[in-house]
Amino acid sequence: MYEPYDNAEEQARHVEAIKNLATETQQAPDLVRFHYESAYLRLKPHTKVMDYLPLFVARRTREALERAAS
Repeated sequence: MYEPYDNAEEQARHVEAIKNLATETQQAPDLVRFHYESAYLRLKPHTKVMDYLPLFVARRTREALERAAS
């Protein structure tokens, strides 16, 4: 299975963010992961401060889930 993350620590951080978003939005974890990783792959090449990347990706994921629901 393809993993977009560079290492296990980074993966764990993002997997936790996906779980939190799935709970917060009451959406299926697979759907949240799809939107999260799509946003992640778009934003990562342009991000200089990686500590903030999960916040920006989570925001984009919420927006994508809201658009999909309407």
